[in-house]
Amino acid sequence: MYDIRDPFARFLGLEVSDVTETGLITAAPVDENACNIYSIAHGGFVYAVGHVTAALAAQLCLGRQTVVVDTSSQYLCALRPPEVQTEAFLVRSGRELLVYRTEIRDARGALCCIQTVTLKGVSYPEAPATDFCQTIFPAPADAPVNPITNVAHPRISPHFAGRCHIYNLGPREDGLYYAMELWPHLCNLYGALHGGALYTLADVAAGGTATFLLSKRPVTVASDIHFLRSARQGPVYAQSRLIRAGKQLLFYRIDLTDGSGEPVAMANFVLQSVNFAPVLPTAKDFKSKVFSSEE
Repeated sequence: MYDIRDPFARFLGLEVSDVTETGLITAAPVDENACNIYSIAHGGFVYAVGHVTAALAAQLCLGRQTVVVDTSSQYLCALRPPEVQTEAFLVRSGRELLVYRTEIRDARGALCCIQTVTLKGVSYPEAPATDFCQTIFPAPADAPVNPITNVAHPRISPHFAGRCHIYNLGPREDGLYYAMELWPHLCNLYGALHGGALYTLADVAAGGTATFLLSKRPVTVASDIHFLRSARQGPVYAQSRLIRAGKQLLFYRIDLTDGSGEPVAMANFVLQSVNFAPVLPTAKDFKSKVFSSEE
């Protein structure tokens, strides 16, 4: 069995199932820690297993060290426990860029997500472990409640997003402001915040804005993210902006910046409002009008 050294891939529980000349198959457990409040795999988790599988395919099949620079994702159906299986196929190989298609399936073999992943060859040295100092903490129990979101900020996100240490910092401009720090298990081998973690932050910012500000129950149906530079200075912030709201679909733009204020990624999300009822219990201090006693 291949020993995966990438900290974030290990955090996901990813294992390599099979290696071919041009492709790779991986598997990972989908338990409560990988899910959202609907008891389905979190969109960030689903994205991340595809992102990591494509990068591993480039390394194991072609012997190329790469980073992901661009990904588009189409979510076809909910991915439920107990397992996710991902296969990466090489679509195009150039001198600097590689393009992979990933197919992400549940344990029954149902196709849940399709991605097109573009990677760039790099020669980064592996970064030594650095000391980490947490700077964002949940608001104390007696903190005042924000009148717009009905919670006190900073507020830790629930379930998989909480495991990624993503915090809701409250309303700013026309959306919500979210942040995550460079915890060691959220970084890649080069000491930067992993692209899968960055995407999860963007996904949470889009979904959280729809939940808190529009009283929706959103799921991601499509997205694209463009990575501009490595995020090596935390915290990393995500600002969500509603671009267009339809009867069923919501369109968001997410801008991500690092602790220096420099942009590190930008993403677009299409969310669909669904009538799912929360299945997993929410954290005791996670309150909003979306999950009120009227449900």
